[in-house]
Amino acid sequence: MTAILRIIFNIIYIPFWHLLRVFPRNPNLWVFGAWFGEKYTDNAKDLFEFVTVNDKTIEAVWITRNRHIYDKLNQQNIKCYMNNSFKGIFICIRAKLFIFSSTKYDINPLLMNGASKIQTWHGAPMKKIGLDNIFYKYGIKQRLIKLLFPFLHEFDYDYVVSSSAFFNAFLCSAFDVKKNQVITSGYPRNDVFFKSEKSKYLMYLHSKFKKPKIIFYLPTFRDNDADIDLFFQFGFNLNIWERYLEETNTLLVLKPHYGSKHFINKLKSERIIYIKDEQESDLNLFMKDVDVLITDYSGAYFDFKLTTKPIILAPFDLEEYISFSRELYIEYESLEELKGENWNEILMILKQNKFAKSLNTKTKFNDYYDGNSSERLLKSIKQIFLN
Repeated sequence: MTAILRIIFNIIYIPFWHLLRVFPRNPNLWVFGAWFGEKYTDNAKDLFEFVTVNDKTIEAVWITRNRHIYDKLNQQNIKCYMNNSFKGIFICIRAKLFIFSSTKYDINPLLMNGASKIQTWHGAPMKKIGLDNIFYKYGIKQRLIKLLFPFLHEFDYDYVVSSSAFFNAFLCSAFDVKKNQVITSGYPRNDVFFKSEKSKYLMYLHSKFKKPKIIFYLPTFRDNDADIDLFFQFGFNLNIWERYLEETNTLLVLKPHYGSKHFINKLKSERIIYIKDEQESDLNLFMKDVDVLITDYSGAYFDFKLTTKPIILAPFDLEEYISFSRELYIEYESLEELKGENWNEILMILKQNKFAKSLNTKTKFNDYYDGNSSERLLKSIKQIFLN
């Protein structure tokens, strides 16, 4: 019944979608959103805050579906509206630019006709995304949707943001844009790597555990198995790790991917910590001051390269991941960092301190190492749309 009602709504909405082009849009009114409207984070958030503070000619508005975010931002006098409120709808109808970091549903896809759409994404891609994902089926059904119900079609962005020319061809194929539709400015969310600001939660951990070494484990999402046990399935011995963490005054901090189910129910240890959004909503603010990153196929790898700090790769399920979740844009073995196929090998790398010999130089994965990506992106957007 729900599916039938949705189809009826979509048919009825078609003339309203085309009427949106009649409404004049204000080129100085920009709306922002992130993660299906449920989070206040990522590139859209950092650009939004930069514009709000540094360019008074632009009216920047955050659109959300989350009442908690709405209340919190309004308490801070940050302009924010619920996406389905009268004011939120009116703002979206009047805005010239929609700037998001995951999908059109970050804001409101029903109200974008006549506006320009900028996809900032949420990190340089190691795994294939968008149209490049072999599990995304772009067939006759999707083509009909694009033709008949364009407000349901995701891939018609005007511009996509990139951190490096290395990724531009991938972004073009993933998001169906041309090379001149890619803005290579660096990612706004990575500006924090070059600021003195500290994560309050990280400072709390430093105080509680007397300045421990912090290892940050940041695995990516598995499309085929969201609740995979990435610990005990791959040889994690809680007693051995607790002893190592205690003897070296080290913390193992975990952050599952937003789309993953929690997999840490059996990790009951004071020095193994699961960081939650309410403790630190800005992941890069926390990550920039940790000592070691452990990750697998996450784009966080490219972000952390900005710090020139040690990285250990944990491709526990590489073949299965490529076969049943996502293919990769790069040859994984070409990555310079040491790799562990299970937790015993990861621990051995840590104990032997081998990762200290990793290269600490700038790489092709980031074009800018200066903390000015928000400024560059804002300048590029204004040159495109306001000149």
